[in-house]
Amino acid sequence: MFQLRQTVLSVLSVLCLSSTASAGILIEPYLGYGMGKSKFTSPSAYEGDISGTMLGARVAYTIPIFFFGLDYGMFTGKFKVTSPSVLDYDASASALYLLAGAQIPLIRGYIGYAIMGSSKTKDSSGETTSTGSSMKLGASFTGLPFVALNLEYIRDTYTKSKDASSEWSVSGASDIYLLSVSLPLDF
Repeated sequence: MFQLRQTVLSVLSVLCLSSTASAGILIEPYLGYGMGKSKFTSPSAYEGDISGTMLGARVAYTIPIFFFGLDYGMFTGKFKVTSPSVLDYDASASALYLLAGAQIPLIRGYIGYAIMGSSKTKDSSGETTSTGSSMKLGASFTGLPFVALNLEYIRDTYTKSKDASSEWSVSGASDIYLLSVSLPLDF
């Protein structure tokens, strides 16, 4: 038992001593590819697949081990309804997240909650904008020179939709998995 406690204390000491000893600013542009599923249950039931590219940036205040900031991302891609019929839409979305996370050597984890954002689908009949809430969970591998590899899970929940003529309540959600590469710049 004593040896296990000594090992745990040694590992924690190394992690704490190897983190940055001062505060700073992190600016991190990223580019990635995401795919997932979307499902609506009201006012009509349908589901489909989403895929496309994401471009964004994180800006955070860093202190030893922890960071806090903002994350803005823009998604452009396709939404293919697969049930009850097959329809193709152009899709786009943007969101601004409040971000909090922690970093130990080689690995970073973070969570974000959107303070604003919307999703749009467009076809030949027009454009529909959906709003609601969004959150993200992410993990990064920071052991490569100059770049980080990121894996994120994004959950969008929709409560309202509108087109050019009307607005209505909806019940739907999207689950997207995003793989991205970023350039973390610490100042």
